[in-house]
Amino acid sequence: MVENRVAKPKILIVDGNDIHRGLLLKQLSNIFTKCDFRETRTGEEAVALAWGWRPDVVLMDIELPRMNGIEATKRIKEFVPETQVVILTMQDDPVQKDKTIAAGAHAYVLKRHMKSDLIPLLNKLLSKPIE
Repeated sequence: MVENRVAKPKILIVDGNDIHRGLLLKQLSNIFTKCDFRETRTGEEAVALAWGWRPDVVLMDIELPRMNGIEATKRIKEFVPETQVVILTMQDDPVQKDKTIAAGAHAYVLKRHMKSDLIPLLNKLLSKPIE
């Protein structure tokens, strides 16, 4: 007998700050209990993990060691175009926002607006059928 399995939505958290990344993981895993989470601290690791794991959503900081979040977003969208990248940043900077959208990011969310903006956005992105 073959069992039908529904894939759990996958969320990759990319933040160079261990404390910020851990807090975000804890908060989101308490809200999105049916999701599978992974985390990493560099752009290079994010690209490699996205290529192999194929997350539905990547939450990407801009300021990362070595490869920044904008370059990592470009590469992820090149290799895994169906993955939605959401930039999470402290920088309220229209130029940076334009660069991230041009790189293929789906959205640009300020960390201080995570509760008001990120949670509803993730609900919307994760409510789409996962293939």
